Amino acid sequence: MIAQVRPLRGDSAAASLRHLWGVVLPRHYTGRGERQGALARPLERASRLIPASRLVTVLTRDAVAEARQDLAAVPGLQRCLEPASRGTAPEIFLAALSVLQQDPHAVVAALPVEHLAEHGHRLMQYVARAAAAAALRPELPIIVGAYPGSRDPEYAWLEPGDPVEGLEAFTVRTVRRIVAQPSPAQRANGLLGMLAMVTTAQTLIALGRRHLPDVLECLEPLEDVVGGPEATLLCDAVWESMPRASLCGDLLAHVPHLGVVSMPDAMTGERGAGAYGPDTEALAS
Repeated sequence: MIAQVRPLRGDSAAASLRHLWGVVLPRHYTGRGERQGALARPLERASRLIPASRLVTVLTRDAVAEARQDLAAVPGLQRCLEPASRGTAPEIFLAALSVLQQDPHAVVAALPVEHLAEHGHRLMQYVARAAAAAALRPELPIIVGAYPGSRDPEYAWLEPGDPVEGLEAFTVRTVRRIVAQPSPAQRANGLLGMLAMVTTAQTLIALGRRHLPDVLECLEPLEDVVGGPEATLLCDAVWESMPRASLCGDLLAHVPHLGVVSMPDAMTGERGAGAYGPDTEALAS
């Protein structure tokens, strides 16, 4: 089974990793009462594939003050600060706008911090596979799914379908449907829980404009200044009217064409360092 997920070789795989950015979504991290390293360890795991300079974490201002020591453990990490949490969709869009200013060809991986903590290096190996597929099909968002999935209702479950034509080498399948809050019986009947989502930053923003126009309209004033010194006060004003929206339930559930890469049951859990192998580490450099 390990042989099925060996890092992909060739110029296309290398190019996809050179433009791969990670957006770490610390949904459960508030800073208060968290043990030291609760955020640093997942960030370090992500940085084994994606350089810290292309990792963006989204935190509320209260949380970033409490997480200062964890953030300092990953030098070069980029930060997007929001006045208050409005769900995963505004968070990923805010980060994607910042990424697009730096790399118009960026492929963005949305990485919930709890999934990085639980699945670690294996998850990032499948993110690399999804990124290579997304580079070939930039219009197709690709989910990394596994069973068991997440207990967080922000991250949906999905039913895989047939192989995606042209992406058979990446083991990408279509998504037949997304189920927001499945019963235990539904989960046991072959549904996969979303662990990460990979797509180009341009596709992500385009999907937002189509399916969550109210969120993107709120973010318009920040498009040219996000990450800059003037963004702080502007972000405060923007967030006063920002609606709450989730990446899965309010965006992906309405996207007609999605792909999924399945992380097999036997691969869940922690393998420890070196899970990528030397080829993936070389491609990421």
